[in-house]
Amino acid sequence: MDNTTLKHFIVLSETLHFGQASARSSASALSRHIRQLEIELNESLFDRDNRTVQLTVEGLKFQRYARNSAQQWDRPRTCWQLVPDPRRHTKDLRSTCLKRHQRHQRQPGAWGWSGF
Repeated sequence: MDNTTLKHFIVLSETLHFGQASARSSASALSRHIRQLEIELNESLFDRDNRTVQLTVEGLKFQRYARNSAQQWDRPRTCWQLVPDPRRHTKDLRSTCLKRHQRHQRQPGAWGWSGF
């Protein structure tokens, strides 16, 4: 599972429409990522047929986990952008990022997904 797969899942879980969710990539790539994710988790995350897409109970649980994981993945980039220019300030990049990370740290299992 990688960040791209998580982002595909998040977009599909919000739109519940393969066509809309695949605006930035092909529908077949999106479908392949979702199928691989379901195989990896050994869970069906969506109920789908030719016309509708709905989240399963496990899909709803995983949606919370995926959103939090994607935010965690993006946090270092955000933190890096917020660090002042070291030539003008004496703040240490590592301590600034650590402080921000610790403020946003969550307890294990707080996402409601017991599989991780």
